[in-house]
Amino acid sequence: MNLLTCILAVMPVFADAQTRAPQAASAIDEPGLHRFEEDVAEASASIRDELRRRRIRNMTRQVFQAARRQDAVSAQKALDQLLKEVPSLKEKPGTWLAQGEIHFRRGNFDGAFQEADRSIREMVLRCGGNSQVSDSPEKGFISDAYFNRGAALMHLGRLDEAIADMDAAYALLPRPHIQLNKCRALIARKKYEEAAKAYELTAFLDAKTAECSDKKRICAALSQNGQSAKACR
Repeated sequence: MNLLTCILAVMPVFADAQTRAPQAASAIDEPGLHRFEEDVAEASASIRDELRRRRIRNMTRQVFQAARRQDAVSAQKALDQLLKEVPSLKEKPGTWLAQGEIHFRRGNFDGAFQEADRSIREMVLRCGGNSQVSDSPEKGFISDAYFNRGAALMHLGRLDEAIADMDAAYALLPRPHIQLNKCRALIARKKYEEAAKAYELTAFLDAKTAECSDKKRICAALSQNGQSAKACR
């Protein structure tokens, strides 16, 4: 092979080396790593927050489900766990009302009264006074609080106050069980004509509610005192 042939054979190699693009390099350096770590932390926090929300929601349901089935021990246990998870709830009207319901189920009627009473006072204050309560989106809650306070007052023998609370509860949100409790309080107060009207209204609103466990006692009290009610027939 002569010199010219060797030169021609080598030339394409040099030409290719001179025109080929440099290879790109890739690496995650500290700034990229830091951003990735922050994204992971945010995602983890979001998952933890969601799991915590679900846990709190389940605890809340457990409190009221236990209270509805009159299992005061389980309701108190669930409420205690909830307050341990979210201590700030100790100063919330909804918590006070729930605690009052548990007190009621345990026969602690003075405690039930106090919890319902402070729930009412706080919510009325938030609404801007009694005159504003009826226009508040919280009127259903306040109605429940009046009803619960009235129920506690009945057991404490403070019947006139109980009747007033039932009227306040009904004015905010008319429901049959409120009139039924009012009927019971009126019978205890020996106001049989008014009691008959309350029982009639109970049945008018919901016949099923009027078919309560103490219906025979209610009807007997009305009948023995010269009163009649269609719901007793």
